[in-house]
Amino acid sequence: MGGVLERLLPVSVSTRMPEWGRFVTTVKWLVPWVRVRWRGRVWCISREGRMWNPAELDELPAPAGPSDAEGPIWQFAQLSDDMRPLPSGVFTSPVSLDAIVVFLQEYQDYSWFGSVREIVLDRRAGADLFRLNLVRGKQRFEVLIQRSKYSGQELGAMLEEILMRLSKEGGNHRIDATYEGKVLLRKLPGGPKEGSLK
Repeated sequence: MGGVLERLLPVSVSTRMPEWGRFVTTVKWLVPWVRVRWRGRVWCISREGRMWNPAELDELPAPAGPSDAEGPIWQFAQLSDDMRPLPSGVFTSPVSLDAIVVFLQEYQDYSWFGSVREIVLDRRAGADLFRLNLVRGKQRFEVLIQRSKYSGQELGAMLEEILMRLSKEGGNHRIDATYEGKVLLRKLPGGPKEGSLK
């Protein structure tokens, strides 16, 4: 019963036997942790690695707790060419979440992270590449991060300082932290309307 329910709804079901002959079943709503854009739809993923499309469940009563994950929308480059039929119901995320867990532990507490609208997780030269799109006021920033090049604490503080400086200069910028020992800065074309995220 629990397995069927967990495939239909974003819930976790557990059954225990507190005393002989008496079973207690607990059903808890899964809490959205991150949002992922996949083939034109936005999906929720819980910390347990369970994934679902909230639009499919619109007619269900709202679960207790947050109804939607906060923070940026993620895209996984490895899913972009996946042409299998889209799953329905609730299923295990097709992508490992380990890289996301570590990335968020390192960066989400910095004040600049609140400006991140979208993160694309890709690979470059065999290592994870994170492409962040930030919007701060009328400015747009693209930040490229490879975690193997800097510690999260070192780069997080450096980005705080760089973004503060660039905000005084105006314009849109790419900040490339994929090289060891240096961060490259480049102006991006387009004004705020043209470059803003949709």
